[in-house]
Amino acid sequence: MRENLILKITSVFLAILLWFYVSNEKSTFIPVYRKVVKVTPVITGKPAPGYQITRTEITPPTVRVSGWFPQGALRDTVLTEEININAARKSRKVTIPLVREDGIYYSTDKVEVFIEIDKKK
Repeated sequence: MRENLILKITSVFLAILLWFYVSNEKSTFIPVYRKVVKVTPVITGKPAPGYQITRTEITPPTVRVSGWFPQGALRDTVLTEEININAARKSRKVTIPLVREDGIYYSTDKVEVFIEIDKKK
């Protein structure tokens, strides 16, 4: 019992001190919010005269987002960076990054957007 008596007393003292600190500490836990949201492409410009966008397809169409925000702060959609189709006469497939926000994490950094362009009828 007398072996390492000072270490034993020090351990008990530190344990009691830690217990007081933890029991009096206010909770600072901030939960992580997760959500699956739609990806919305940001298309700028207009196709060439006589042409129109007939459809857009996004792969993947949704992404998982998470962040350290109060409930409801995460948006319902994630935007892509701008895709310029000015004077386009044919369909395009582009891999484009998502617009990033501080403190929000995405399940993917980029999406593939197919923009179908055909002559007006």
